Amino acid sequence: MSIPPASQSLLLVQSIPAADIEPGKLNDWHATAHAAHLAMAGITSGLRYKAIDGKEPTWIALYDTTSTDLPPPSETEQEVVSRLVRNSYTLITSRTHPNTRPTAIPTDILYLFHLDFEPEREDEFNEWYDGEQTDLYMKVPGWLRVRRYRLHSYDDEQPQAPRRFFTLHEFNNPEFADTPEYMDLALGTERVREMTKAIVGIEFRVFELQRE
Repeated sequence: MSIPPASQSLLLVQSIPAADIEPGKLNDWHATAHAAHLAMAGITSGLRYKAIDGKEPTWIALYDTTSTDLPPPSETEQEVVSRLVRNSYTLITSRTHPNTRPTAIPTDILYLFHLDFEPEREDEFNEWYDGEQTDLYMKVPGWLRVRRYRLHSYDDEQPQAPRRFFTLHEFNNPEFADTPEYMDLALGTERVREMTKAIVGIEFRVFELQRE
């Protein structure tokens, strides 16, 4: 048994539940009407995560899909969510820790960020992140995998265009950010400090997998 390769196309759905929606109704909607709607739009699998960083959106769902086209909204979405944001992405690269067991994916903790960097340094940035920077992440206890995606399309009603790059790190250690190895990574080497100068915008989030 081996770890399946990262999906070439990914749909990110970010949502804030309606104020009067009960958790049970939200879960039922996601598992039935919403799942059936997405299945018709080329979705092959999906996972839901809840924010544990106190920020909004409070929920996200990640869907592996055969198409980068955004599925049309369902008729019932407005009944259960007050805000829904959808972006589709194409895979840049993926790396998995060599000691990761197939049963360890998906993990409980998802550390993700959206970022933009100077376009003229894209090749340099990708080479650095996929090599040296990911090597540093591999040393953090509990780190299992990284997937990096490029924005393909998004809902037109979003107030501003999403950041172009989407990175997902998977951990099985909820305290990963408190480890010395992560502290060393966060402080950065001289090369890290040089490459972060190319970043023109970034947002970090932390979510926990909902195993329903």
